[in-house]
Amino acid sequence: MALSLIREDMKNLRSIRSVYQDWFDANKINEQLNYHWNDDNKLNKDKIFLDRLIEKKFNTYQKKLNKFHNVNLSKKQWRIIIFPWLNIVIHLLFDRWESLKKEQNYKKHNVKSFYILDETKDFKTNSFHLNKFLIDRILEFQKKKNIQLSKLRLIENKKNLIKNSNNLYYFLNFLLSFFFKSKIFIKNIGLSFKKSLILNFIVNKSPVVWLEPNYKNKSYSLQKRLELIKIKNDSKNFESFLDNFLYILFPKSYLENFDNIKNSVIKSYWPKKPKKIITAYEYKNNDIFKIWTALKISLGSRYLILQHGGNMGTARYNIEEDYQVSIADEFLSWGWTDKRKKVKRFFAINLAFKTINRNPRTNNEILFCAQRYPGLPYRVSSLPKTNEDRLKKIEEIKDFVNLMDENLKKNLTLRYLKNQDSHYSKFDTTIFENKGIKIDTGQKSFLSSIANTKIVIHQANSTGFLETLFFNIPTILILNKKIERQRKTADYYFKQFTKHKMIFFNAKDAANFLQDNFLNINEWWSQKKLQKIKRDFCNLYVRKSNQPFKTLAKKIK
Repeated sequence: MALSLIREDMKNLRSIRSVYQDWFDANKINEQLNYHWNDDNKLNKDKIFLDRLIEKKFNTYQKKLNKFHNVNLSKKQWRIIIFPWLNIVIHLLFDRWESLKKEQNYKKHNVKSFYILDETKDFKTNSFHLNKFLIDRILEFQKKKNIQLSKLRLIENKKNLIKNSNNLYYFLNFLLSFFFKSKIFIKNIGLSFKKSLILNFIVNKSPVVWLEPNYKNKSYSLQKRLELIKIKNDSKNFESFLDNFLYILFPKSYLENFDNIKNSVIKSYWPKKPKKIITAYEYKNNDIFKIWTALKISLGSRYLILQHGGNMGTARYNIEEDYQVSIADEFLSWGWTDKRKKVKRFFAINLAFKTINRNPRTNNEILFCAQRYPGLPYRVSSLPKTNEDRLKKIEEIKDFVNLMDENLKKNLTLRYLKNQDSHYSKFDTTIFENKGIKIDTGQKSFLSSIANTKIVIHQANSTGFLETLFFNIPTILILNKKIERQRKTADYYFKQFTKHKMIFFNAKDAANFLQDNFLNINEWWSQKKLQKIKRDFCNLYVRKSNQPFKTLAKKIK
């Protein structure tokens, strides 16, 4: 959504000075905002507080869910099912609570309607409507100490069936499962369809693809939630707000539809007693997979989650990493380890199967990878969180471009992922196109984009940054020193990268370095000390495997 539309959407906030107003107003970019997690000490204390609170709420809700369903699932099983969602929703609600509790004049949006969540994936942290609904409930509770339930309008998906798969394709795999038995269940580990089939043949001698079954959709039962899920708490703090409100937000997949999902997946062609269950992506939003996995864990299956990228192992705060390690029997990293015994040193699976053909001495192309961020903060993180942070990243690109001479601009391509427009605010490239900058909207693969570049510029310690290091492509990283912080175990490498002019903390210094050294970039990148530091870093955080199929198959068999 364009910034002009966002401003219109938030027009009822114009009369007040609020951190929420600033998230949606480009004119506020140079102001010092009082966003509560700009305080690093508070961020650290809140992370500790939230870890403890989430664990406390999990312990309570897993008991309530057993009572709701008249079952006796273990803590481990419920952790697999609900723990990722609890982390996401409690972080978001706490952020809104802290941002609003000092806003005495904040005007309500008067949003009474809530679209009931069928599954975890329906909780959209960037949804304006959902955020307005949540903000109104927080303000309501902070002022009146209760949720005015009778005034809410709960809107439900009335479809009788939740459809997940094409019937014909599902039936084909159902038939194949009679002839090919699988002991190792592999679902979405980041490989192409072809390579996934090859891996499945190696470990299972099977071509079966695992598709989610459809299931019947039950009606939302507010009364039953009030009786069995709501927690009684008459205090006036954030925890009390959670206890008096969270039961409304629970996806139906954990409550009303839980039995239907359980029965549909038990009757499906998925393995009855797999030895191991392996994924890199399905651990969070795929409720059918999570419920099935929880059921199989009780039969002795082991649950392995593979790192899929990002700044895991290096970022000071990464809650996604934290709850993956928490719910898995083993977490296979891209090379790093820490004090947690579940974290096992492995390799960068997503990258190890890829190849790239390039001749760095025959081209002069510069690729700038624009990192996109949501305008609405929603969790403790070592990445930009607010709209102000997002807008500063856009200004960073403008500064970089403006500092380049006209000859270098002719070689510059700006890459951004246009398919993320529905998740993030619209990325307007007009100003860059008017300056003669080529635009790459992400329609071709990242490997294709970097194959013909002399150097790649990144805005985030992300998968893309690791990928160019993995393929030994000259790389510059621009970070915000106040926000994008590393854990102590990674500090040495980031300091060395800064020393060797690979990491910069503002666009001006990065642009000036590139301007002065462009003709000798390959010589700079080939320096022995720089290459050694890069190799040591990659061996820890984006490790290679010369025989990825063999290594992976050996680990998961």
